[in-house]
Amino acid sequence: MKKRKSPDPLAIDLARLLEKRGVHIDFEARLERFRAAEQAAMDPLMEDFLDELFMEDSLGEMDALIDDMRERLEYLTQDPREQRKRRAATINREIDARAAELKQCGVSNPITRAKEEAAERWGHDKVEALDRWLRRNRG
Repeated sequence: MKKRKSPDPLAIDLARLLEKRGVHIDFEARLERFRAAEQAAMDPLMEDFLDELFMEDSLGEMDALIDDMRERLEYLTQDPREQRKRRAATINREIDARAAELKQCGVSNPITRAKEEAAERWGHDKVEALDRWLRRNRG
């Protein structure tokens, strides 16, 4: 037994609207022709896109992307303690760099301000919470 293809819901809605106005059109056939024309117009565009995607320049980009994905996979498969230590080191470097920027701008309490920004950026409610987390996870 062959299963019937369900009619296009867009075609059904439009056909109902047209029937209310007294116009009877085989809308499914017209919609099918429109979609076929649309697909025919898209085929050359897709071919151009695929040609550009697989050109030699993009192969180098693909290699870089694959290497980046490998690094991320290695990072994700590391020991969680090592991940936390690396994250703590990253946050400390970020705080030091931002504090240096703020100090050059003449901001009072640059380290506190840098810690406040880092706490907000890394999802801690307060600077104290960030400090505790950094102390617990330092290497």
